[in-house]
Amino acid sequence: MIEDIRRSSAGKEIDVLRWCSATALELIGQAGLGHTFGVLEGGDSKYSHSIKNFLPAMTKVIPLRGLFPFFYNLGPASLRRKLADLAPLSAVQHLREIINVQDEQARMILDQKKDKLRSGKVDVEDEAHDIMSVLLKANMEADEKDRLPEDQLLGQMNTLIFAGHETTSGALARILQLLAMDLEMQDRLRTELLEAPMQLTYDDLHNLPYLDAICRETLRLYPPAPLLERVALADCTIPLRYPMKGKNGEEIREIRVRKGTDVYISLKEANRAKETWGQDADVFRPERWLEKLPDSVSEAKTSGVYSSMMTFSAGPRACM
Repeated sequence: MIEDIRRSSAGKEIDVLRWCSATALELIGQAGLGHTFGVLEGGDSKYSHSIKNFLPAMTKVIPLRGLFPFFYNLGPASLRRKLADLAPLSAVQHLREIINVQDEQARMILDQKKDKLRSGKVDVEDEAHDIMSVLLKANMEADEKDRLPEDQLLGQMNTLIFAGHETTSGALARILQLLAMDLEMQDRLRTELLEAPMQLTYDDLHNLPYLDAICRETLRLYPPAPLLERVALADCTIPLRYPMKGKNGEEIREIRVRKGTDVYISLKEANRAKETWGQDADVFRPERWLEKLPDSVSEAKTSGVYSSMMTFSAGPRACM
């Protein structure tokens, strides 16, 4: 990566998204799994390609989504996997190959961790602070009836990587794009960072207000996942904070949703609502986070899990 940046001074283009993707995978690997994938030094691997290709491959099987509930009820995962192996559809086979690569990698990491914990070669208190090591140690110490089965542990590992990889790399690339378009913002951020310690602690990060403001504003204006889909599990009535007018001119203050209805929520539009964020809601302005936010933001009582915005959704099914 450093060599690419050095060559860029001679006018060579850099694939920023590629490096952001590699960085995000390495970060989530070390912090989440206590594992290094080596993509920053060794380049792309079969596993990193599977991570990048998962979402496009998943999109191609969306037309089959009506069959998913039936498929899930066919029996154990082993039976469903065998049926997927026999599916005469190239899109399904491509997705199956990607999932197999991810499962093999996750199983290898899981087996290595279990062996180290059982042998006592790892000082969990001092060394293994990654998410999966903590989860695995707690799972091994739990009563047998309370333990997560291995397939769920593997699922947690794959979910952790998928959820933290594409979203993080996309956000990093967007921040770099916005900085490239605003030299004044670059200079201000550079000054703040140059005054900070070389080795940043957790507390040091909280003393970088302009960096924090840029990150928050990017996530507000450009959420990595702009749309969210949910299915109503019961009949319900959703109150509207901002009433709207129907085609007949009548004011609508609530929406009735029947059980089983697909509900699509625009996180992007929620973060850009002028009634909440003000008339400049569509403008990228990091300074808003260094000022007192409008009362309409706090009064909106947004149930989002991060910084009064809906970028990471809300409630028990919010982003992990």
